[in-house]
Amino acid sequence: AVEVALALQRALARICDDDRLSMRVGLHTGSVVAGVVGKKGPRYHLFGSAVAYAEKMESYGVPGRVHISDATHELLMVGGHEYEFEERHIEIDGDPKMHQTWLVNKSKNKAALQMQKDILKQRRASGRASLMSPPPGVPTLGILPQAPPIPTNASARSSFALSKTPPLT
Repeated sequence: AVEVALALQRALARICDDDRLSMRVGLHTGSVVAGVVGKKGPRYHLFGSAVAYAEKMESYGVPGRVHISDATHELLMVGGHEYEFEERHIEIDGDPKMHQTWLVNKSKNKAALQMQKDILKQRRASGRASLMSPPPGVPTLGILPQAPPIPTNASARSSFALSKTPPLT
């Protein structure tokens, strides 16, 4: 999820040159309940405190950055994933306790970065320079290296937001 969030941040910068448009990404790891809701227009939803906390990571995040919870940070460290982090402490919704969170500065995962470069080269070579559609034979999901399995009692939740911010004066 962190690699996808970082790739989305890079893609936004490539396809949109409007500085007023930015993206905040929030990630949290925890238990969730999932299901299809609705009869007329069924939608797949995730429920639980982990979902709400991921949304808080996004809403308290910094535009143009990936904001992760301490639980997600710990899981990345245990899994041996290499990222450059910036520690951050925030107060959430009047909770007097300060929450330790992290901003992801960049990935140090050379295999994932090389794979992204190879996909872009293939698109350019085939005349499909668009970042929106993959070249023939490349799956749209699961193109990044496989991460170590997440414990069965945990799952990841992401929250994304695009916002148009007024220009700085």
